Amino acid sequence: MGDTHPSLSKVEREIERLAIRTQKELVLLYKEDNRPQNTIAWLNMRSWVSSHHHILCPNRLFSRKSLYRINELYSKVCSTEPNIHSDFSRLARWLMGKSVGLVLGGGGARGSAHIGMIKAIQEAGIPIDMVGGVSIGAFMGALWCEERNITTVTQKARDWSKKMTQWWRQILDLTYPMTSMFSGRDFNQTIHATVGDTYIEDLWLPYFTITTDITSSCMRVHTHAREGFVESDSAMRE
Repeated sequence: MGDTHPSLSKVEREIERLAIRTQKELVLLYKEDNRPQNTIAWLNMRSWVSSHHHILCPNRLFSRKSLYRINELYSKVCSTEPNIHSDFSRLARWLMGKSVGLVLGGGGARGSAHIGMIKAIQEAGIPIDMVGGVSIGAFMGALWCEERNITTVTQKARDWSKKMTQWWRQILDLTYPMTSMFSGRDFNQTIHATVGDTYIEDLWLPYFTITTDITSSCMRVHTHAREGFVESDSAMRE
């Protein structure tokens, strides 16, 4: 369970001791009213993990009823067609090497169109198993990985866009144009106010963002963040 103490079990200690050369996945289960948190603690104690997965489970999965009653319940409420958007389906596609990834590009204010595209993808019955992004695409992708609810994502993006259109914010953010006309402080503050202190590891879906290191002129790929992914994404302004 993802909400328990991240200590190593006896089986995990044995796996680490044997050092078997095989891919090892960390699967963390959550009840419907829980969200991923403190995933870094789990990963720090398991350096041998190839990747991790957050799985949201229906409450009936944790039922203490007898096996007969559980099978009887499933025969009544479960359909024959699996939900391709569920976390269990996502995990199955990952293990079979059939994951579906979505990469969102930049474009400033036009990046709000990413939300409509995600909605169309969902309505077309196409699952989204992992997300990557640059610039505004990194922000919109992070919102989706955190919420996975098109209504909530739309509202958060709308509130953020209203803040960014306030002209006084742009004036106060002006700076000496050595590398940019704007300091980016206000931009980072609005991002932080929208997504909070969430870590990349605590997002429901696997996520990465790419930034440009203008000091060394190279690309940086962020898949983990010790200080929260807001600080990593702050460099996505163009």
